[in-house]
Amino acid sequence: MDHHSTRHRRLIRAARRAGFSLVELLVVIAIIGVLVAILLPAIQAARESSRASSCRNNLRQIVTAAHLYHDTTRQLPPARIDRKISGVGPSTFFMILPFLEEGVTAGLFDTSKGYNVGSNIEISNTRLPIYLCPSMNLPRQVPDPMPACNEVGAPGSYAVSTGSTLSFAPTQPLFNMPPHNGAIIHPIYGATSIAKISAADGTSKTLMVGEMDYELANLSWACKGPNGNRWGQTRWALGYPGVTWASTLSPLNSTVIKNNAYGIFPEEAESFRSDHSGGVNFAFVDGSVRFISDTIQQNVLQALSTRDGAETLDFSDY
Repeated sequence: MDHHSTRHRRLIRAARRAGFSLVELLVVIAIIGVLVAILLPAIQAARESSRASSCRNNLRQIVTAAHLYHDTTRQLPPARIDRKISGVGPSTFFMILPFLEEGVTAGLFDTSKGYNVGSNIEISNTRLPIYLCPSMNLPRQVPDPMPACNEVGAPGSYAVSTGSTLSFAPTQPLFNMPPHNGAIIHPIYGATSIAKISAADGTSKTLMVGEMDYELANLSWACKGPNGNRWGQTRWALGYPGVTWASTLSPLNSTVIKNNAYGIFPEEAESFRSDHSGGVNFAFVDGSVRFISDTIQQNVLQALSTRDGAETLDFSDY
């Protein structure tokens, strides 16, 4: 047998052995698919963990800014700047801007006017990363661009805790609503301080700020938009119930409006809500930040939201 012919046949057999059959290729593709299916949830979980960590860091900075405001004024920031015109007062989050390295932004705001008047609109419509949770989903454009909606204000992810009762604070006494009993309250109910809360319920057991998202399946008002639903209304610049004021009157992560307290305002619209699975991040008056499960007993949640309810709690309760 010719030497060159033998060598040629050996090279052909080696080349055949080096290739993939169709079955082998399909097996490799299947293995890769299984690996992707296994790794993808882990990658997504890692990303969500990072986003949740960023959200908690936002809350730490917010509660630190509130403490700095307290050091300057000897009281915690109110739920909004006290104004005679109902519904237009700038929020707590506006008042602490100078302590979040946003003093220039705050300085451009005319505090003699509402958040939705004149040049203040541009500031109110400015998105500030410190007030946005990376996990928050926005199912609609905020502010709504339709002129008929007349919505002003960039979205936010956080709301102050006004307590366990309805956060709506009427300027007229005819509604006969209970006053705010939380850490951050409307000025018509006076002022709160760290010292007073520490002497009463304790700063480590009193909520200050929590998350609020756009996941209410049936929230709507006169301007419903093309799909008839607004989903949420959290906007950092406006001090108003269901916008930057929240209460624990309804359970955490409420997704459907069921009740209208006093017949004028839906309770679930001002519930604390998040886009993190299983619970909500909160900043407490003592400066700590904790994740509270949405399976928490409602009476315990309400006890955490009051500043002087004299409830007995320990960390195993939440």
